[in-house]
Amino acid sequence: MKSITKWTLLVLFISFGLNLSAQSVVATNGWTASFAQLAGADDVLILAPSDMKHPPEYEISLKEMQIVAQADYLVFAGYEAMMGRIRESLGDESQLKMIQITTVNSQQMIHESVMKIAEVLGTQSVAAENLKNLDDFFDLWRKDLSWHQEMLSSVIVHFHQNGPAGSLGIKPLMVFGPAPPTLGENAEVLKIKPALIIDNYHNPVADPFLEMDEEPAIVRWINFPGTEGTTTLMDVLEYNRKQLNQVLD
Repeated sequence: MKSITKWTLLVLFISFGLNLSAQSVVATNGWTASFAQLAGADDVLILAPSDMKHPPEYEISLKEMQIVAQADYLVFAGYEAMMGRIRESLGDESQLKMIQITTVNSQQMIHESVMKIAEVLGTQSVAAENLKNLDDFFDLWRKDLSWHQEMLSSVIVHFHQNGPAGSLGIKPLMVFGPAPPTLGENAEVLKIKPALIIDNYHNPVADPFLEMDEEPAIVRWINFPGTEGTTTLMDVLEYNRKQLNQVLD
């Protein structure tokens, strides 16, 4: 597809003319949007559809490119396929403020990314209150897990779920993925004989590990909103908590 030129964008402004709010925030996908929401951003416009299993692969449309060009802020992570096209189309003269964050659902990284957004938006007080609620949630979850140390001492975790697992005090015997397991990794799992596997819903690769004689319990955590009605990062964490509780109870 041909690149969008600045002239094309100018024509789009004249033809369609979108009325965005005084401080309009656009996010590349539901994951970056969920961080922006925690930071205190209102009415975040999300580019990638929420029902996509792999939002980073989403290709931005011409009309969406116009929306980005008229926005005040763009929250992104850097792995999105659309970012090359956005940077090329906007050029160096754009007034759009780009806020790059790290989308890892560990307690520490959520704090860092949310406050990075809040400092740009000027919403630090709202972000601080939201992060306090997040901390309370993690504290309660850790307390609940303290009753299940026997199973949680024998866990292997998908690479993309190691962040939140670590925030819960889970020390995996092995971190696997995101690529399918090698023969060596399969052999290692046979030696470990984990009681629990935490896989990643968006690119699950742990199925070969279930072929052991004593099949371990398995949960598939999500990274971002969209699954089963989740719309916020807190929804994501609560969903993962419920999934884990089902195998612990």
